[in-house]
Amino acid sequence: VLSFGEGSSLSTMGPLNCANVLFGTDGRISGVGGVQALTLPLGSTLTLPVAAAGVMTFDDIAVQLDGAGRVNGGTVNLDNGSSMTVGASGVFEFLTNVGSPAQFGCIACGAPTFTNLGITRMNGAALNDDGFINGPIAVDNQGTLDLVSQRLIISNLSQNGATAVTQVSPTGSLGTSFQMQVNGGTLTGNGLIQADINNIGGTIRPGTSPGTLTIDGQLDLNPGSILEMEV
Repeated sequence: VLSFGEGSSLSTMGPLNCANVLFGTDGRISGVGGVQALTLPLGSTLTLPVAAAGVMTFDDIAVQLDGAGRVNGGTVNLDNGSSMTVGASGVFEFLTNVGSPAQFGCIACGAPTFTNLGITRMNGAALNDDGFINGPIAVDNQGTLDLVSQRLIISNLSQNGATAVTQVSPTGSLGTSFQMQVNGGTLTGNGLIQADINNIGGTIRPGTSPGTLTIDGQLDLNPGSILEMEV
């Protein structure tokens, strides 16, 4: 078990493997001599800030989550060369329940990325329990982006791969600061997407037989894109 709280920190010159539990509620993990890998394999648990004041910073750390992870509130920083990947077996949840948002961002910003190959889920408890993945973090959804309840606001979002899915329930919503690029996969559900969408090679499938998917923004349907509707 690795536990970081009350501003504690760890510097590593090599890769880390946490096979059990990592509590990163208020602290820092830094890579020395370049970007270092932090792997949480299948069966492991990653807990990020659980309170509004919590700040967990990864500095030159490439986080690979193949287990289960969550954030309840506060801030996660991906500094310098840091990145986060939710692997094919991984599940990461915004379980916001502190009356204020949980957010990913950076202070010493390099070119941070958040890649979803598994499941990333927004499941806020109540009003204002939202999630943010702020710029310049580039989010690449190749798995399932599941908007169950409350809002997830992503500055820079693209969807890639034939099996990728973004699904929005009636109690959830998705927003982006920049145009969402849909290069493959499916957008579906009965909720709200507040974004301009550039559909290049994906499928937009409103509802869940039947239902209404609301897009509050401009929708561009390019050659190779599909709009699939039941009538």
